[in-house]
Amino acid sequence: MKLSLKWLAEYVELGSSIEDLAHRLTMAGLEIEGITKQGDGLRGVVVAQIVASEKHPNADKLSVTKIDDGSGKPLQVVCGAKNYKVGDKVPLATVGAELPGGMKIGKAQMRGVDSAGMLCSAKELGLPEGEHGLLILDPNLKLGMPIADALGINDVIFEVNVTPNRSDALSHLGIAREVATLLGVALKRPEARLRESSTEASTKIEIRIEDAERCWRYCGRVVEGVKVQPSPKWMQERLRSCGVRAINNLVDVTNYVMLEYGQPLHAFDLDRIGGAQIVVRTAKAGEKLKTLDEKDRPLHAEDLLICDATSPLVLAGVMGGASSEVTDQTTRVLLECATFQPTTVRRSAKRHALHNESSHRFERGTDV
Repeated sequence: MKLSLKWLAEYVELGSSIEDLAHRLTMAGLEIEGITKQGDGLRGVVVAQIVASEKHPNADKLSVTKIDDGSGKPLQVVCGAKNYKVGDKVPLATVGAELPGGMKIGKAQMRGVDSAGMLCSAKELGLPEGEHGLLILDPNLKLGMPIADALGINDVIFEVNVTPNRSDALSHLGIAREVATLLGVALKRPEARLRESSTEASTKIEIRIEDAERCWRYCGRVVEGVKVQPSPKWMQERLRSCGVRAINNLVDVTNYVMLEYGQPLHAFDLDRIGGAQIVVRTAKAGEKLKTLDEKDRPLHAEDLLICDATSPLVLAGVMGGASSEVTDQTTRVLLECATFQPTTVRRSAKRHALHNESSHRFERGTDV
């Protein structure tokens, strides 16, 4: 499991030494198999501003820019991108920097014009690609600021080997509780704030558990008036640091809570649930489910399913189905929080070769 120390520090004081913390956790049975310092690959890359730009005299596709990196000495950098304007702040890889892909930056001549450094795209910084061309930065950032600090990617990531009997440690709060005990410091739990209407969720959706042996608890919340859009940048970065791809605000927040509390959640488009019913049952003969990876999966009689009035919607604890997934048109959500029998989830995940962050936690047991 990937553990963000920046995130962890919100819940507990970590002490002064990363190495000491790694040693203490390893000795407590949570082996730290690797430590990644995100900012190390971006040393020498800073926030800079394009103060002038003109066409390259010998190349139609290049421009010659004048750059202010906050040092007081203007720099000349040749650039091939076209998506910037004078006044934009962009990442500058200074002379001597080495980018995540291994490219070393030095002084160069490009078609007869001197160039001191390189203006960078998201891809060149090893970040998820956005728009083509230079990465345009927040205009309020301070010139000369290290780009890792500017983008919030100065985290330290622990790769934690969590043994199967430690399901309590498959979350940031779970490991924060361990650290609090090891260091003798207080645990700062996040405060939950709930805003709800007077309308009961049961008037919008009926939930029925038909197999209580395999499903120990199933709760649902209805959230209306939602708008699907990108998550805040800080949330996207936290997910990315932990190896989870950002998708949209509704999906991302379920993954965020899973990484925080160790409890997987699932968001349904409420308007795509047939008969306004959720039925938790095992599969019937001949039933199939198209999962989110667009594969039609024949179901086994022991597969536990989350269904609507007529059809399977989710392979419980493992993967959602395409028929009820959140889309850009979603305005009403049913949010699921459930506890499933670990052996049932483990067998379904193995049967369908679907091991993921959700099944990994359910297989080991979540806290009712």
